[in-house]
Amino acid sequence: MYLQASESYCILVMQNGKIKMKSRPLKHFESRLFEFGWCRIHRSFIVNPMYIKEISTNRASILLETGAELPISRRLRKSVLKWRDTSI
Repeated sequence: MYLQASESYCILVMQNGKIKMKSRPLKHFESRLFEFGWCRIHRSFIVNPMYIKEISTNRASILLETGAELPISRRLRKSVLKWRDTSI
């Protein structure tokens, strides 16, 4: 569903609730997942659009189908909104 940076590691959060940790930085996965529609929403998060329930511009966050809420950084807000508009 999404990837989260944790120092020099990356936490992969799966749909079934399982969590895997890889010893690669988030940037390593970003370049590979971009072609599949994934989006960088924060310095620490990359999200799969298939699991997005709602994008809240007021709260600057993304709500996933599981109820998890991920922040959208101020620096990336415009690109996330542009990505949302082109992916609809």
